[in-house]
Amino acid sequence: MITEKTFNEWFGDMIVRRCEDTGISHRELAEKAGLTEVSVSRYVHGTKTPSFYNAYKIMKVLNIGVIDFREEE
Repeated sequence: MITEKTFNEWFGDMIVRRCEDTGISHRELAEKAGLTEVSVSRYVHGTKTPSFYNAYKIMKVLNIGVIDFREEE
């Protein structure tokens, strides 16, 4: 089962990897997504769950398509 904590950790790791891959800083990500640096930091560290819309904005900036996040059986 995917818990909120599991999602938050996965999403934060995904942000870190894509920022490293694209050379974008968390500050730039926040600016381009129309979010605060504090919010992006909380998403990266898994201490806050993004709204669907905020997750979408981050994914759009990082050029990430919709991901099918399923529990492996």
